[in-house]
Amino acid sequence: MVQDAFFEGSARVPLMISAPDLPTGPVGCPVSTLEVTPTLADLVGLDLDKVSPWTDGETLVPLTHGGEQTSPVLMEYAAEGSYAPLVAIRRDNWKFISCKLGKPQLFDLLGDPHELTNLAEDPFHAKTLAAFQREAETIWDLDAFDREVRQSQARRHVVYKALRNGAYYTLGTIRRPSATCATTWI
Repeated sequence: MVQDAFFEGSARVPLMISAPDLPTGPVGCPVSTLEVTPTLADLVGLDLDKVSPWTDGETLVPLTHGGEQTSPVLMEYAAEGSYAPLVAIRRDNWKFISCKLGKPQLFDLLGDPHELTNLAEDPFHAKTLAAFQREAETIWDLDAFDREVRQSQARRHVVYKALRNGAYYTLGTIRRPSATCATTWI
């Protein structure tokens, strides 16, 4: 399974969180790693709206107590060498995938768990497709996203070239003496 796609085999990974006040057992709905920071903040009583209002995601604590998921899982892929950003929205049993260079994809994961039938061109699902497309357009400006990614990649490529020209150390290879132990690894 390739990692530059949003099919369930590559996009779906388990997330386990353990805390004293959380009940044990699985939560069956999909979530995003964007939810980890708000969840940890919630567990320790930290109000992220006051500390870091720019943080995306929402706490998963209500889900562990039987609450309902209120927002979709958003996915983005824009790795080095990508021709264009790939974005997806996973809501309930639906998954919508969009990329400017390809046709939209729409899957009903209950009826088609292996994502073999793209329903985006099926007239019966035109309203569902249109709703996802509108939602994606309100979340992402794909042209701006593409420009920002390419600018970031260009900046990092300049740094990468500079680092490759000289000797440098990765984290974990520099030893410094410590008063409490023989060696501290940074």
